[in-house]
Amino acid sequence: MITTKIPKQSISGKNIYVVVTSAGRIERVAEMIDELIEIGANVYIFPTEKALNLLTPLVRFSDRIYKDFNWNGPRRSIPEEDIVLVAPCTFNTFNKLSLGIADNYPTTLAANAIGKRKRV
Repeated sequence: MITTKIPKQSISGKNIYVVVTSAGRIERVAEMIDELIEIGANVYIFPTEKALNLLTPLVRFSDRIYKDFNWNGPRRSIPEEDIVLVAPCTFNTFNKLSLGIADNYPTTLAANAIGKRKRV
């Protein structure tokens, strides 16, 4: 497997939204998040509904996980994203993003970022 180191100067201090889908290799997402945090990124995790059942590898990041819009409960304020990463990405989520379908919290965040010309 080819691994790429993320340049520290390009990510440090950035607000990175990580959209996690139910595609395989979710344990690799935890490794990526560890690396992003290590180099100074502010990481916020947004799992899809199906990915919620697979979050065991991400349990240590529970304070960084945002599950829904939370219209009815206390809101946790988060800063505007600089980058949105979708990892791993199912074909379903990829197709939704390519067609502009925003029918859940994670795809709405990604579509909003695309509309603001952010990196997705």
